[in-house]
Amino acid sequence: MTPTLRRRSLLRIGACTLAASALATCVVAGPAAAQGVTWDTPSAHTAVKLAFAQVLERNVDPIGLRDFTALLVGKNISAQELVYRVANSREYRRRFIDPYVATQNWQTVVTKAYQHLLNRAPESTSVVARDATILRQARYSEWLKSIVFSSEYTAKWGATGIPGHGAVATHAS
Repeated sequence: MTPTLRRRSLLRIGACTLAASALATCVVAGPAAAQGVTWDTPSAHTAVKLAFAQVLERNVDPIGLRDFTALLVGKNISAQELVYRVANSREYRRRFIDPYVATQNWQTVVTKAYQHLLNRAPESTSVVARDATILRQARYSEWLKSIVFSSEYTAKWGATGIPGHGAVATHAS
């Protein structure tokens, strides 16, 4: 069973509903989502490298490779949670959110996140406006979670895939 957070709702992004003041309903992946998937070290290395390349647009550092590989192999996180953690990092915020929020360039923030996390552009200016409402409230973690744990993301890549690259895990156990 996948845990769910619940509160009031106003905005819906994929499988997640965001309220003006609090996260409403969002499927949260973690150890439960990683169960049943066996990661060998080479597959986990590949997933980590692809996640860093896709989300941070850079190669993974040795410590990140070691730590995230251990989490995948140990079934502590899914690839979906890996992508969320990389996107929710201080580095991602510093490089892809903060510079554009400072100038209120919501289009760039939203477009970059959709490209990094869904491997596509936002579908319309109304989506950008909706997401900008959340971003103006500095609710970045909730917004990123709503994208990574959306029904679209899950349908495309699930718990074992990396955006733009498909499934990486070796097999279900």
